[in-house]
Amino acid sequence: MASEGGPRGLPRATFAKLSPHPYLLANLEPSDEGTAPARSNGRAPRAARPPTVNNSSLTHANGSSLVRCGDTTVICGVRAETILTSDIPNFRPSNRKTELKDYDLLVPNLELATGCSPQFLPGQPPTTLAQTLSTRVYSLLHASKLVSPDDLRICGGLAKYQAAQGSVGPRLGEDRLFSDDPVPLTINGMPIASTAAIFTGKDTDRPSDGKFWLLLDPDRLEESLCDEAITVVVDKSGGETKILSITKHGEKRWDEFRSAIEESP
Repeated sequence: MASEGGPRGLPRATFAKLSPHPYLLANLEPSDEGTAPARSNGRAPRAARPPTVNNSSLTHANGSSLVRCGDTTVICGVRAETILTSDIPNFRPSNRKTELKDYDLLVPNLELATGCSPQFLPGQPPTTLAQTLSTRVYSLLHASKLVSPDDLRICGGLAKYQAAQGSVGPRLGEDRLFSDDPVPLTINGMPIASTAAIFTGKDTDRPSDGKFWLLLDPDRLEESLCDEAITVVVDKSGGETKILSITKHGEKRWDEFRSAIEESP
């Protein structure tokens, strides 16, 4: 770990704010060989923040959960609405396995509120980050087949409907039937995302000999100091570990190219 004081006896917290990159490097590569590498937040390079989960935390939603990892808190609510096939524009009988995506029946909405970070101001339109994360959640919901289309169908009076149509197989009809005994929605799996970032010792007065560190579950400050990050979504609820999604981040590299283009004559 870095010493209690930085240059000229600065407190550790002040040194970390003034020189975050050298401070993190000093913790990951301590001068004392008997000291194990650690991060500014005290965690080992490959240690993640332990999660806590509290289900049914919202009363106005059909389902909800509050998840906390360190100082990061996420609240998720799920609401279900009914819609008739006659109210779906250009509805046509299609492959039932693709109905959810064909008619956008799963709609994730992600909001980064003011309390998330000082960069999110009240009264502002949705940020690019919020829209990007919503798109990733949308893709993951369909790629993982987390929800079955059949579980979202509400059909009633099938015998009367089929007799009128002259059919014998189950079909999606306009008739609806609601039960006093609701059935919980079946979730096909449990996808979990893990993020890792690459930290190097460049751009500092202290040489690192080309070394780099893999930081698991980086916090906001660590993400700003790292060049690359990757998020992997896995699911092992069926016994076998399946990789559902891999997202690679390189925002700093993108910024470098954008600056080069803008500065080009």
